[in-house]
Amino acid sequence: MNYAIQFGNESGSGSETQQGKILRFEGRYERDTGLALEGFYSFGRRPAGENHHTAQGVAGVKKKDVRAGAQYIRQQRQSGEDGVPDQRIDIWSGFVVWDVLPKKADLFLRVDGVQGSAGGAETGLPGADGIDYWLMSPQSNFTTWIFGGEWYVHPSFRLGPNLELAKYANDPDPVNFPGRDQDSIFRLTFFWTF
Repeated sequence: MNYAIQFGNESGSGSETQQGKILRFEGRYERDTGLALEGFYSFGRRPAGENHHTAQGVAGVKKKDVRAGAQYIRQQRQSGEDGVPDQRIDIWSGFVVWDVLPKKADLFLRVDGVQGSAGGAETGLPGADGIDYWLMSPQSNFTTWIFGGEWYVHPSFRLGPNLELAKYANDPDPVNFPGRDQDSIFRLTFFWTF
């Protein structure tokens, strides 16, 4: 059993700006059988009353040739303005990795779902359009799937072809970019240790 409490700067990872503080609580429970459970809660004070409450639960299991896990996150973003509804974001994620040939090849699958709402209206995920490696729309709820594998060319070098698919709940921008309710990317990634 492990636990952590942290008090820090909510304005980013740079120098202190006195623009907000965050308080985090985390607990983790692990068994020798390969089971791990984790719970997390944070309260972030932000300028103009736009505070964030975040709760997360993670469960994972690791066996000889398989690793699997699930995660659920809920965040409540206060608007800080009278008459403007608060925003709620729910994210769930699940993954499984199968070591087909241990230390030589594996296969993996990951699925994520995102639902955002404010005052009963769909909002998507704020900041999704700022992800460097895959620009997504923050205007619609979505589900993503990632399928792939990894081949150990050498113990310190691995290649991983993977396919990433995104499906929006509805077309996020039907006027400017019609028909973009789904997207896909094929990648060839590598991991190198030295």
